[in-house]
Amino acid sequence: MQDKKKERILNLLGVVFVLWGLVAVLYQFSIQEHYFVLWFCYIGLILIGTGILVRSDFLIASQLAIMGLPSLVWAIDFFYFLLTGDPLWGITTYFFEDQTKIGNLISLQHLFTVPLALFSLSMIKLKRKDFWVLSIVEVIVFYFISRIFSTLEQNINYVFSSSLPFKTPLPYVFDWFFFFFLMIFIATAIILNMRFLKSQRAGKMREK
Repeated sequence: MQDKKKERILNLLGVVFVLWGLVAVLYQFSIQEHYFVLWFCYIGLILIGTGILVRSDFLIASQLAIMGLPSLVWAIDFFYFLLTGDPLWGITTYFFEDQTKIGNLISLQHLFTVPLALFSLSMIKLKRKDFWVLSIVEVIVFYFISRIFSTLEQNINYVFSSSLPFKTPLPYVFDWFFFFFLMIFIATAIILNMRFLKSQRAGKMREK
């Protein structure tokens, strides 16, 4: 792909991500749901867009490590409900019940965020392998922020409870961190093994 064309595409994608994230944030404020802006998916949109605009593989990959598997789970639940009319895990039930059209449009970002972020990263190329460190730090920080500023009913980032059938005998806080850390490390392993994200130069150097 020609450099100028690639730059235009990246700039466009970066702007789309940032604007989508800002619209999501402004929408939550407009309906008086201020703390909903703390959802990882909204923060992730803005950070991915910023990462694309500044060509930061580190920032983009760190958000993919957090959002990758949860977005896949959301998509599975969404299409199951769409095809059967019944909830699978109940994650996307809100989409089909009491959500506004604008809210639904914003929520559709779960379907395109990961593919477009990977596409952007494939053009920028993954150079750093330690992006998971930022993912871990971000998850820890937002856990405590979400616990402090959201309620049991709002359940931002599922810090109080989860509808998924995966539980351990331990207190829920341990479940939360265990599954988020596990998802981050699984996503990191997948990202690091995606050859199309790496530069050809790096591959040739390893072969030598």
